[in-house]
Amino acid sequence: MCRSTYSRAVNTIRFKSNINTLKDALNGLMEVHNKVKKDLKILEIKGESLPVQLKRWLRDVEEIVSEANSMQERRVSCAPFMKCRLSKKLVVILGKVKRLEKQGVEILDMFSVEGKSELVEKILGPSIPDQTIVSEMLAKVLSCLKSDKVQKIGLREFPLEKFLPSIRRVSLMNNKLKKLPDQVVECVELSALLLQGNFHLEALPVGFLLSSPALRILNLSGTRISSLPLSLSKLLELRSLILRDCYYLEEVPSLESLTKIQVLDLCATRIRELPRGLETLNSLRLLDLSRTHHLESIPDGVIQHLSSLEVLDMTLSHFHWGVQGQTQEGQATLEDIACLHRLSVLSIRVVCVPPLSPEYSSWIEKLKKFQLYIGPTANSLPSRHDKRRVTISSLNVSEAFIGWLLVNTTSLVINHCWGLNEMLENLVIDSTSSFNVLRSLTVDSFGGSIRPAGGCVAQLDLLPNLEELHLRRVNLETISELVGHLGLRFQTLKHLEVSRCSRLKCLLSLGNLICFLPNLQEIHVSFCDRLQELFDYSPGEFSVSSEPLVPGLRVIKLTNLPRLNRLCSQKGSWGSLEHVEVIKCNLLKNLPISSNNAPKVKEVRGGTHWWNNLSWDDNTTRETLQPRFVPADGNILTGSL
Repeated sequence: MCRSTYSRAVNTIRFKSNINTLKDALNGLMEVHNKVKKDLKILEIKGESLPVQLKRWLRDVEEIVSEANSMQERRVSCAPFMKCRLSKKLVVILGKVKRLEKQGVEILDMFSVEGKSELVEKILGPSIPDQTIVSEMLAKVLSCLKSDKVQKIGLREFPLEKFLPSIRRVSLMNNKLKKLPDQVVECVELSALLLQGNFHLEALPVGFLLSSPALRILNLSGTRISSLPLSLSKLLELRSLILRDCYYLEEVPSLESLTKIQVLDLCATRIRELPRGLETLNSLRLLDLSRTHHLESIPDGVIQHLSSLEVLDMTLSHFHWGVQGQTQEGQATLEDIACLHRLSVLSIRVVCVPPLSPEYSSWIEKLKKFQLYIGPTANSLPSRHDKRRVTISSLNVSEAFIGWLLVNTTSLVINHCWGLNEMLENLVIDSTSSFNVLRSLTVDSFGGSIRPAGGCVAQLDLLPNLEELHLRRVNLETISELVGHLGLRFQTLKHLEVSRCSRLKCLLSLGNLICFLPNLQEIHVSFCDRLQELFDYSPGEFSVSSEPLVPGLRVIKLTNLPRLNRLCSQKGSWGSLEHVEVIKCNLLKNLPISSNNAPKVKEVRGGTHWWNNLSWDDNTTRETLQPRFVPADGNILTGSL
């Protein structure tokens, strides 16, 4: 082989090797890029709120990906002698890609520092009240991107030799450290210390913190520490103290001197009372006390001094907030929260339904997101519309007026309450307008009647924008009883779920109020032993409409309905059906599917015996659906829920 031919062959091999390496590197970079974009979406940080460093990184990634793709396209058509030059350029691009990927991983670390999934997504769900909370913190932390850091995986011993006076950021998260040194070299520039995920770490020595006087972020989440040293009070520059999931932590020393702290996360700790000096933290913006199952008391007047507080999360905390006149003297009441003028996200437990007052109405209206768990056993029952949710549980609500709450509520859950009929009557009598914000209603475990008494029927639809209705263990013969009470029209209803309503005979009677359900997309009905049909028409009230009954219904799931013999008294096909599931409903012999809409159906799931005994209008429909039938025999749990 001549020298030129050999050189061309070598260049081609190198070029192909570099191309393959670049492809792998690009895949890694894009994976990091997509995670960063996902985190930004979760945090709802828009372009105008992004820190400059993050904007630059996103722009550089897009440019290098475009350049790399262009390079790969050129390799197909370029002459062999050009591949040598391209290979050199590929090496340069490859270096940029690896550098950007490394920076991207660091950015994801930053999200962890400020608690993206641990602190924000968990607390706030899909939204955040104020983009400035996160964007400002990110800007501060991202300034450390190019600084030195220590980051090791699998460490059992603290890397003392790696600590230098000039180090600015230390990440030792998710290692196996058991102890920390009492003294290290003084790191006067150290601003972030990440120790989360060291489950075997049991103590924080006094001298260890004294070596980092400029520390701004301290994350000890998921460690076994049971206490913190008094030297914590010397960290005068501290902005974020994250102690989430420190299950053995029973006490936090005084925070009185930490006046610059903005984030305090005590989620899932064993504290019984708030840290001393908390009321002095007038820069605190986020306080997480969720899952503090041992928190017994909050003194009256402490929380109201947190003038900068924007997020207060006490989901599943043991502590219940009181209302004036119905709590022990000296305990915190909702009046304390009403003083927090910057508060935009709130999740708390309350002892009883708060009475109507201008003071309460004002601060509830200002909140961008809230979860109020009212009653001794109120817990989280998630729905699709939980941005502003009220859950009332295990209370006598016969004299409660909740209209002022519903004005600002997107989801209402009533669970194990009594006096519901009287509460609904009060709601109808006292309401002068509809509750346009409410999107989801759940009633669970109510054994009384919901029939309107004394002609107390709403003259207008009180829930005109209702999209979800969940009824579980409710004493109804038909949903129409609830419809009559509240004047419901179900014009926006998308999701209907009914379960374990033992007296239910008909899901919904159609008549003058409701002629059809134009936006209904899913029906789930299960364990209703007396249910005979889903829809019927009230005699003498309604002439059959030319409109399809459920024009948008895509999914219907029916489980354990032993007396169900038909879906609707009016025959016809439901043209948008895609998924049908019928389990242990052996009397149901017909489906609302014809040869016209059978091609749209993607799956029919049910027992083989039930399928073989179905009646069809024509063989074409059955033949079309046969390949899409999925036997469910033996896959269904028959035990009670």
